[in-house]
Amino acid sequence: MIVDEATVEEGQMRTTTSPECYVCGATSKYLYSDLKDRLFGAPGVWNIRMCQNRGCELIWLDPMPTEEDIHIAYRDYYTHGAHSGETKPTMAGQIYRRMKEEYCAKHYGYERPSAHVLSRLCAYLLTLYPGRPAYADYEVMYLSARRGGKLLDVGCGSGVFLTRMAQLGWQVQGVDFDEVAVSRARKAGLSVFHGTLEGAPYPDECFDAITMAHVLEHVHRPLDVLKVVRRLLKRGGTVSIVTPNARSFAHHLYGRHSLLLDPPRHLHIFSLPSLVNLLRRAGFESVTTRTTSHAAHGVFVASRSIQRTGSYQMDLRLSVRDELWSRGMELAEWLILKLRPYVGEEIACVATK
Repeated sequence: MIVDEATVEEGQMRTTTSPECYVCGATSKYLYSDLKDRLFGAPGVWNIRMCQNRGCELIWLDPMPTEEDIHIAYRDYYTHGAHSGETKPTMAGQIYRRMKEEYCAKHYGYERPSAHVLSRLCAYLLTLYPGRPAYADYEVMYLSARRGGKLLDVGCGSGVFLTRMAQLGWQVQGVDFDEVAVSRARKAGLSVFHGTLEGAPYPDECFDAITMAHVLEHVHRPLDVLKVVRRLLKRGGTVSIVTPNARSFAHHLYGRHSLLLDPPRHLHIFSLPSLVNLLRRAGFESVTTRTTSHAAHGVFVASRSIQRTGSYQMDLRLSVRDELWSRGMELAEWLILKLRPYVGEEIACVATK
């Protein structure tokens, strides 16, 4: 990599450039050029490359902000907003929550919230709702129950996921480099380290599970991070990763306007083969992957907004028409996944040490 520090203005980010694929070392081509931050207005103009190895097809930002300056891209990030937790659910929301709890009890072994037969029926009903099981899977990050097991969430934010998993019987800790989010998590009584995983003071082989939800695409050296993850896991321990899918249906439809690109914060965007390759290089032998339609609703809404207006405002209330359209697109993707299982919006990967 070559660092370009020429004519850096105040508030701008220094950059590095690399034409070779980080995962397989193959040559690349420019996929998109002249992109700007469409969500939070971070400075800079960005290009994106794609690996020309058809068995890899990693996508990455080139130029890429340096590690010293990447914090500038997060100055107005959504984790700094006033809302940092879950709102009180409506009656429909409470019913949906019970359905997900029953689903996780049946499929992942968590304690059932009720022994009533009608409550158990909820788990079955959720499986009949196209695409909804993916949301329940995501809420426990594809982890089977392990009461008393030690779990580390990398990129834990304000700790909503940690709180949920603690309620399900895990001993939880977190890591995040966002000072605002860490402060909120600590105020909620959670044990969270402020900084990077590489700098966290954890001993080797101390966790039964490590989760990384939409983290790996944000780091400069994902292989190094995965090697640390493996070192921190106990023998037989599990890492669960969720990351955007470079080959997703929405990316195919919207191209340079797709939300998954998110310049300049998404540094590497993985395909299934490239992520599996990276995990193998990190020393993981047992790797299970899938792609899912989880979050497709939001991805389609944001991508269409970027295509039409050049930007997207998070937490914007949708019209009934837009809500129906986006749910329809989510359903379409769920159906397409039956024939093309590699085009979901997210890659879900579980690897065992």
